[in-house]
This record gives sequence, C-alpha cells and structure tokens, in this order.
Amino acid sequence: MQGSWQQKWYLPPKHPRRTTLGHIVPLARGGPHTRANTGCECSGCNSAKKDNLDSELTDPRFKLLPTN
Repeated sequence: MQGSWQQKWYLPPKHPRRTTLGHIVPLARGGPHTRANTGCECSGCNSAKKDNLDSELTDPRFKLLPTN
C-alpha cells in the first residue's frame, strides 16, 4: 500500500480548513512516517479519518472521488 497514495476521499468542507499531513497507514497502526506513506489532507478529513485505513472509512460524510 505504501507509495500508492492518490486522493480518493473528500469530506465536503463547511468552511476553509488547514492542510495537514495525513498517513495512509496511520502511525497508530504501525505505518511509517515516510514520504511514501503520507499525503495532504484537510484537518477535518484527517481528524475524521482517525486511525482508520481508507478501506475502513464508514463516516457517511466521506465521499468517494471518481478515478479515471
């Protein structure tokens, strides 16, 4: 999974949010703090994602972005 990050999810913003560094495999789940395991996320998405993997997101506010 490392190195294969692409933006797949978004949380519709209610107001502008800060950009944060999110982890594909969360640090709490043993993921490394490396460039290959990180991506930019708004603070709302990062907070809502918590320590879940993308495949585990169940928050109905998250929407899947189309991939072409």
